[in-house]
Amino acid sequence: MVTLAEEERGRAAAPDVFFGVYSDAVGVSGVFNDLRLVEAATADGSVFSTSRSFVTHEEAARFIRSATIARATVPLVEPAEKGSLVKRAHLAEKLSDARLAMIDRCIAGLCGVAHDETSTACLGGCGRCLHVDTCAQMGRGFAALGNFRCVTCRLSELVVPGATAAPSREIETVVKRTMVLELNQGKETTAAGYADYTQLEERYALGMGKVLDGAALQLPRHNAESFKNFLTWMAIDADRARSVESVMRTAGAMMVKLGLPDVTKDGSVKAHAKDLLDGLSEEHEPATTATPTMLKWCVETGIGERFAHPGGFVAARERVQFLCEGVGGCRIGEVCGGGESHGILANNLRFIEDPMGTDELTRSVVEFKLEHSKTGFSRYLNMAAVTATSGLRVADAVMAYCRAAEFKMVTTVQAGVRVITPDFWVVRVSLLGLDERGLIKLMNVLRKDKSPSVAKHLDVTKVEAQRRYGATGNESQAKKYVNIASGDSTDKSLDELAARLTKLGYTAQKLPGPLLLATTGGNRQVPKLMPYSTSTASAPTKEILTSAWQAGCVGGASQDVDLDLEPGTQPKWSTHSLRRLGDTVARRYRHVTGVTSDQIDIYFGWQEKILLLAMQVHYATMSIRERMNSAKITGMM
Repeated sequence: MVTLAEEERGRAAAPDVFFGVYSDAVGVSGVFNDLRLVEAATADGSVFSTSRSFVTHEEAARFIRSATIARATVPLVEPAEKGSLVKRAHLAEKLSDARLAMIDRCIAGLCGVAHDETSTACLGGCGRCLHVDTCAQMGRGFAALGNFRCVTCRLSELVVPGATAAPSREIETVVKRTMVLELNQGKETTAAGYADYTQLEERYALGMGKVLDGAALQLPRHNAESFKNFLTWMAIDADRARSVESVMRTAGAMMVKLGLPDVTKDGSVKAHAKDLLDGLSEEHEPATTATPTMLKWCVETGIGERFAHPGGFVAARERVQFLCEGVGGCRIGEVCGGGESHGILANNLRFIEDPMGTDELTRSVVEFKLEHSKTGFSRYLNMAAVTATSGLRVADAVMAYCRAAEFKMVTTVQAGVRVITPDFWVVRVSLLGLDERGLIKLMNVLRKDKSPSVAKHLDVTKVEAQRRYGATGNESQAKKYVNIASGDSTDKSLDELAARLTKLGYTAQKLPGPLLLATTGGNRQVPKLMPYSTSTASAPTKEILTSAWQAGCVGGASQDVDLDLEPGTQPKWSTHSLRRLGDTVARRYRHVTGVTSDQIDIYFGWQEKILLLAMQVHYATMSIRERMNSAKITGMM
């Protein structure tokens, strides 16, 4: 019988053997010198894997590289275009012929609804009006701003005085487009802020009395004295002291838009606002920062307990959302809403792996490209496949979601590293420019269409189209569309479907689909083709974080050493709690990872306007391997 010591001596005397292992699974490929590790790496029979033994490490590495190339697929993708396809789609929808025609009918008084004091009058003083929120299908913020000048008034400034020839159809179309673009200039959330400010002004005017000694009360926007009194009323009588700073910003921007003197820049107004805030001693209450222990509990336990089917689609989606925010540092609006806001698109997700990498944090990473954020800038977020401290299995969780969503996955090789990405496309139809009869007609067209994907999703499409057609409020304009079919980049039926609908006069486009998908209701929720919304995500996130905090409490006191709460203070949980966690961990381990404060700011999107030039240079000069290295920023989670 061979003793253990003799076995060890025999193993030591044997020549070195290097096993090259390739696996389609993320984070498995590599060079091993222990057969037991090879057997463990290739044990999953549902995933393709291959291995071979070699005398040298270099031979094993070459085997892995050749196997990686052999397994790579070359997708028949459409020609790469610079910039965002989704942003271009938004512009095409805003300026579609159907929408311009609908606005024309309203200005001409042919929309079927008489104009009254709620209509927006032309700034040119011609008497023409427009129903901005209904016929133009824009949010109430744009209606409140009232930046409307009709085509006739615009043309009068373009045509030489005394000219008898009528403007050409081409120039008239250009002027119409300019009118629409100016009418909804800026972000809809900003425009909604204008509407809120206008309502606040009206509350102030009504509360103070419309008439003083027989004279009409000046609105705050009209002069510095009125604005200072408005701030006093808002901070003390209206109990809105915490809103003083944001209202100052909104009011100033609105005055500039309307061509009024910006009284918020007046020295006496600034001094008055400062004295008010100092005297009231109001402080903004930030979201409580979550902890690594809480995030681990949420991903591994809490999410499964929260949803009826722990292994189902909804739970898988929630894990990805938590990891994107907690490890990736995304804002909730950068995770959700893909295709209509700033959310991640499926095709901008990458699993990147260098089997020969020596740094465990950067050899296998999950990368998201954010095409744009709330401040308008794009950036990459790279997360370690497995985090160092908490052992969060990021890659496994994201890949599990991709399988649940039934995304086709495409493998390529770039700069010697393996890249796996979803190949998910949708056909999107705009609802802008459709009235109720037009919406019914669209549903009838889709019901008769022969596309299997259209038929599969038709019931959901009808519900979504009706709901989104009637959407109001912030960013409602961006939500007026419906995804009606899906496939991959090689699916020509999607191109044919978009072409058929375009020929019928609809604005239909083939576009990358969202990463996080919304679901149907009921006990067995199934994915839809529409994006998961921020409003839907917020409530369960807060609930799960609260449960995570409570799970760490004993006798009402938290045992989590990373949770710094003063005695008697209740935590304030929100989606931002996870983003603050990622930033906290990144800065805590700077001495270990060697990253700089500027690198952290760029990664999380802090100070984006200040760092714009640095960000452009940063990403323009980064290779895919260098981007992988940024996974160590939050890799110590």
